[in-house]
Amino acid sequence: MAPDYPFVATDNAAAESRVTHYTRVFVSEQLRAIQLRHAIRRWLPLFSFPAQHHANISLVAIELCSNALEHGLLGLDSTLKDQVGWDAYAALYERRLQQLRDGHIVIRIAYHAQKTKHQVACTVADTGKGFDTTQLNVQTSSDQRLGGRGIALLHGLCSRVDFNASGNIATALYEWEDENYFAPAFRSEL
Repeated sequence: MAPDYPFVATDNAAAESRVTHYTRVFVSEQLRAIQLRHAIRRWLPLFSFPAQHHANISLVAIELCSNALEHGLLGLDSTLKDQVGWDAYAALYERRLQQLRDGHIVIRIAYHAQKTKHQVACTVADTGKGFDTTQLNVQTSSDQRLGGRGIALLHGLCSRVDFNASGNIATALYEWEDENYFAPAFRSEL
């Protein structure tokens, strides 16, 4: 797993900061049997973020995990969506998902609070071969392609989106400021 974003605190603020994190592993058997988006939505409420931020953090986590499954473990290229059409792409996705026997996805959500600044780092790693991160194609708002929309969404919601050199670990940093919000209670039950 890639190192987390460094949460930098000044000496005065260090005692007033708090980090909470949760990690979940999805193995190939689970990935075939569950809908990943629903599984993430079920365990993400372990953090009690404000509603507007919880929705955005859910989108970030789901998009990163979907990319890890679709492109990392199943080896599907986004450009296929435009080449063969959505229906054919979805059928290929389902076929490859049912054939998946090895691999897993690890997701780690880390929350850091320091006075009025709140940060959530979502890191997702997969055991796929990765991709050439220099070839990452972020879609623009006027672009009509089917592929690449998720990365554009991540860049729109997050202050940072980074990939490791081999392209099988992604980290997105979501931030907000709120002086009236205090660190969430972390509920350990699943």
